[in-house]
Amino acid sequence: MDIANVQKMLATKAHYQPTHRFNDLYRFVRDRNWLESARNAILHNTGANTPGVDGICGKTLSSGEWRTLLDQTVEELRAGTYQPQAVRRVYIPKANGKLRPLGIPTIRDRMVQEVLRMTLEPIYESQFLDCSYGFRPGRSTMAAIDTIQRLTMAGNKYWWCVEGDIQGCFDAIPHDRLIRVLRRTIADERLLELIWAFLKAGYVENNQLHHPQTGTPQGGIVSPLLANIYLHQMDLAWWERYGSASQKERTKRREHGLGNVKLIRYADDFLVLTNGDKAEALALREEFGAILTLLDLTLSPEKTLVTHLDDGIEFLGFHLQRKPRPAQPQRKVVYVEPTERNQQQYKDKIRELLKETNGDVVNKIRALNRVILGWARYYQYVQAAKIRGPLDYWTFWAVWRWLERKHGGYWTQKQIYHEYVRPSSLSERTGYFGKGTDSPPFLSVLARKRGLIRPRRATFSAAGRS
Repeated sequence: MDIANVQKMLATKAHYQPTHRFNDLYRFVRDRNWLESARNAILHNTGANTPGVDGICGKTLSSGEWRTLLDQTVEELRAGTYQPQAVRRVYIPKANGKLRPLGIPTIRDRMVQEVLRMTLEPIYESQFLDCSYGFRPGRSTMAAIDTIQRLTMAGNKYWWCVEGDIQGCFDAIPHDRLIRVLRRTIADERLLELIWAFLKAGYVENNQLHHPQTGTPQGGIVSPLLANIYLHQMDLAWWERYGSASQKERTKRREHGLGNVKLIRYADDFLVLTNGDKAEALALREEFGAILTLLDLTLSPEKTLVTHLDDGIEFLGFHLQRKPRPAQPQRKVVYVEPTERNQQQYKDKIRELLKETNGDVVNKIRALNRVILGWARYYQYVQAAKIRGPLDYWTFWAVWRWLERKHGGYWTQKQIYHEYVRPSSLSERTGYFGKGTDSPPFLSVLARKRGLIRPRRATFSAAGRS
């Protein structure tokens, strides 16, 4: 069975027959080829190193153990006796300093969830609207930011924003209503029963088993898709009221002093933009709050703000603000930059890596490279040059101070320079960190060649810094 062709067939059917209800999907979930494909996919994820409540790590299983696990899973799925296990709950820090609960399923449950995603995603991708960007193939945070930049150009004037945040969205989605939404498209009750079993499996925290009545646990492979399916109901409400309006209808609204409305949603974070006035933006906040109430969800009071783009907003780790252009002060454009909070998070990660002075320098540089490259790639398409330069300068000297601590103050700056700084082709007075000809470069300096960062380089003299 060619998985790609089946997925294409499901997507085509959903696109051309939007009211069709799909039956006999469970046969894909219990198919060994689909399960093997799912296993290969999850083993390439970093989560394969993290065990669930059963303590099994996917990457430590031998081929024989995987074969046994697959046989058992196929047999239970075909017999209808497969029972998902509870997820292991851990907490990870959020950007605001709070902790986000994360559920870690067992490796076997991850494999079955991946098959569910492979089955459902082609169907629902044909239904989702263009206003949704989060956890969708071929879409990204930068695609959402590009859309905002386009909408906020001078000709469109979408300058009033409702910064929406759904309170505890993943933990608040009601199970029964989610199944009812799924049943509009999925007629295969065996598939729905399996999804229901995953929703009701619960989580283990401090050796206690909990069975919440709401929520799709964050960390589950199929959870983001289920959340998107549920929040698609909000997207549809926007589309019916504003999104489907023709150009003539939008022009008529403007002639009557009313603004048009655009929605950009990334998972549970969303922006509602209007080219009307502040009063209309305030009304839209109440309107979308009422839409979410019908879905048994609530807007976060402290995070749902009404803001003019001239004052700046934060969305998906980006700071967007409409400012005058330096060369043309009479003309305003939207600038997109890294948020101050994300800059601080970057520094905190570097400080954490440089906390201990033990360990090999080359391995430390490799670890630093991963942080620097990840940050640079995330912000490589926005106006971050003025921020990246000083940040690179800060990083360079953070590593330099770490090397001074590592050598206990016994090495001179000249010794450190000759041991760890490899000359740059740009100047004899600049360089990047490394050790030996085979060591990795320090990306914040070398990245100019890749177009990721344009750093302000630290320079040295024979006596030290200059």
